[in-house]
Amino acid sequence: MLKIVVFDGGWGGELVADYLAEELRTIEIERVIDWKHAPYDNKTISEIESLSEDCLRPYVGKVDLIVLGGYATSLALEFLERQYPMQKFIGMGINYYRILKSRNYPSQVAVFVDSVLIESDLCQEMRQKLPFSTIITPDCSGWEDLINIGGMSREALRLELCDHFHLRTAKTKSLPIKRKTTRGRPSREVSSRSTLPLLESIRRPEVEGNEDSLPLLTQESPDQPFHSTKKRLLPDVVLLLNTHFWELRADFEELFGYGVRVLDFRQKLLHDTCSALSLRGVDGCRSK
Repeated sequence: MLKIVVFDGGWGGELVADYLAEELRTIEIERVIDWKHAPYDNKTISEIESLSEDCLRPYVGKVDLIVLGGYATSLALEFLERQYPMQKFIGMGINYYRILKSRNYPSQVAVFVDSVLIESDLCQEMRQKLPFSTIITPDCSGWEDLINIGGMSREALRLELCDHFHLRTAKTKSLPIKRKTTRGRPSREVSSRSTLPLLESIRRPEVEGNEDSLPLLTQESPDQPFHSTKKRLLPDVVLLLNTHFWELRADFEELFGYGVRVLDFRQKLLHDTCSALSLRGVDGCRSK
């Protein structure tokens, strides 16, 4: 039986492992989650590379594939491939064809992403692949912690995003939302009224401040640096480049409305996994 290791520095890796286990039921999947050093989104790339290598060294050469199950941990992909050329690795990626197909070349692309990725090669690549799109990267600090305790309600997302984006008007009073939780994750219901102060309390010190002081970063072209703006925008496409946010996709779709495409790239991950293992159906579709 083929064996895969899914590695990450938090609950996002559990979501990725659950997804692959559901789609590839004949494949043995082992989860390697570095809880000791979690989260990885506040570390440098060199730290991510070093920690990833330490955690994965016992599995190198003993499994068929190692999946880096987060966009932050995937920053170590090229380093690991150089260090261990005989071991197959894949990481999280972006399907640019799907972005362009979702709209006739989107002019506004909102990216929900870890802070460490904003200045990484991934974002540089995105600027090159989408040269005529404005890339918007709002502040997502504290979201992962709130998701982990089951407190990221739809109303909490509305409060986070309403200063920067045009959102659909809430038609009904928000009620506590009970979400399906990943195996082992603490489960609790948190009302939208109690969520906002909780979110403010877990923001990292380097981005603390009132709502008006938090910048919205955009980029008009690959040759221009990011600049801040206070416009309220309606993006054409929203990209979830954090596997933690997969379970919030329905909430984003509801808040932005049917005119905005909300994309994650779990199907690309499935395609890359099947391709690396030489499995049939590398397009991510089930066989008929």
